[in-house]
Amino acid sequence: MPALSKQQQKLFGLALAVKRGDVPKSDVSDEIKDIVKKMSEKDIEKFASTKHKGLPSKVEMEMESLINKIEEKWSDKYKRSIDCNNPKGFSQRAHCQGKKKRK
Repeated sequence: MPALSKQQQKLFGLALAVKRGDVPKSDVSDEIKDIVKKMSEKDIEKFASTKHKGLPSKVEMEMESLINKIEEKWSDKYKRSIDCNNPKGFSQRAHCQGKKKRK
């Protein structure tokens, strides 16, 4: 998914630099730290690689709603349906191990 504005592209460019370790996390805002934490490097790169030509300077849009569209989460109903005595696949096994660590 490409960036919708020049500002958004710049924001994701900075997030990509933080994700790769070129910029220290202490030098950026909480919004960028949140993007780095929630999104994969590949997804951030898609936004950061958008060309500026033809993009507006700024688009009024909440970043959180945009990030939530990209971020794939398991629903609470699905999490409750996982049988930790017999997990199916790596992801469910990892979920159950994380659940045990939290207890």
